[in-house]
Amino acid sequence: VQHEFLVVKTDIAGGEIPLNEENRFDEDAEGLEVIDEIPEWKPGEIGKLSLELAAGKYQLLCNIAGHYKAGMWREFEVVS
Repeated sequence: VQHEFLVVKTDIAGGEIPLNEENRFDEDAEGLEVIDEIPEWKPGEIGKLSLELAAGKYQLLCNIAGHYKAGMWREFEVVS
């Protein structure tokens, strides 16, 4: 199963980002700021992402169809 890893700055509660008819969310939607991502990768591949984040609320998530709805997300907050 493929996955992708996105870091999204948003005040939307975890698991509550609206999904489209493809069971994904619009990465350009209002209220979301995709900071960076590791694009789709296959099982067994390894990805690495290092970021310096501004204070705010974020979600780490997968936007492959159905994955966000299935719980592949985590909220976190960066404080100054």
